[in-house]
Amino acid sequence: MELIEIKKLVEKHTKRKLNVRNREQDNVYCRALYCKLAKLHTKKSTDKIGKVISRDHATVLHNIKLFDNVIVNYEVEYLKIFKTLDKILKIKTRKTEKILNPDTYYKRRYTELLLNHRTLSYNYRQLKKSYEGFLNVKYHDKEV
Repeated sequence: MELIEIKKLVEKHTKRKLNVRNREQDNVYCRALYCKLAKLHTKKSTDKIGKVISRDHATVLHNIKLFDNVIVNYEVEYLKIFKTLDKILKIKTRKTEKILNPDTYYKRRYTELLLNHRTLSYNYRQLKKSYEGFLNVKYHDKEV
């Protein structure tokens, strides 16, 4: 995932330009969203993340801290935008990872599916036990 793509995505969803040099709260929060998403979805340095929005590395670190301390706790609207963009970026990152590094992608995917299967099997057994006790009937189907 490229930084410019993340920047364009944030600008599109927030309808604000990130390069604008002002301290309006909405612009500050949008830049914080961009910095947090860029840090989560790329392996770029804070210096490179900042150059895309004409800021230095210290400002990027401050924006990430702002996101973690203020937006997560008090700004529900921006948190919803963040979750939406995070979901979009995860899907795009997965598609890219599948193409560039299929071994890692399929190992991770297999692990996720195996964990889901185990959770569902456990829940099924627990439900079956509760119904057996409730109805006082034994089920004789195969264990999963």
